[in-house]
Amino acid sequence: MAAMQRDDSPKGTEPGTTPAADETNRRVAASRATLERLLLDNLVPFWTQHAIDREAGGYRLNHDDAGRDRGLHTHTLIAQARTLWFFTRLAASPYGTPEHRDLATHGFIFLRDALRGWGSERWDKVWWVQAEALFACLRLFRATDDPLFAEAYLSTLDWIDRHQADHEHGDWHGIVSPRG
Repeated sequence: MAAMQRDDSPKGTEPGTTPAADETNRRVAASRATLERLLLDNLVPFWTQHAIDREAGGYRLNHDDAGRDRGLHTHTLIAQARTLWFFTRLAASPYGTPEHRDLATHGFIFLRDALRGWGSERWDKVWWVQAEALFACLRLFRATDDPLFAEAYLSTLDWIDRHQADHEHGDWHGIVSPRG
């Protein structure tokens, strides 16, 4: 099967097509410094300092406009998985540090332990959580060479293939309950 190639450039906006397109491409390229500043001066330091829930595990994701923790952490699986994805993506980036890898590992352990009760009536498996967990485990394995993450990646992929993927109609089942 031939590899699919993705072309995200809208027709008429390739560099050199029109003066307006050239100006747009120049402005987008120039925005990189602003984006990096916002990431490195605001977003990453805040979440690195405030995300870890040392009492209950997982991430604290309920802060007010002043950045104060509101308490009442529900630890929804989707929000936990998205934050895990963020820290694994950050750890694997040029901006990542060993602390970011540790933050990702913290989230992985929380999700792994929270989802251990799969056979019970407690958890539905939502496709988005599975997708984010899949790639987070793969990134953590690549960053650490720890077989724990490789096994989590392989078992998640196997589960998705056996239960979440809709091989008859395409796509994935949105939610799979413990009852199937």
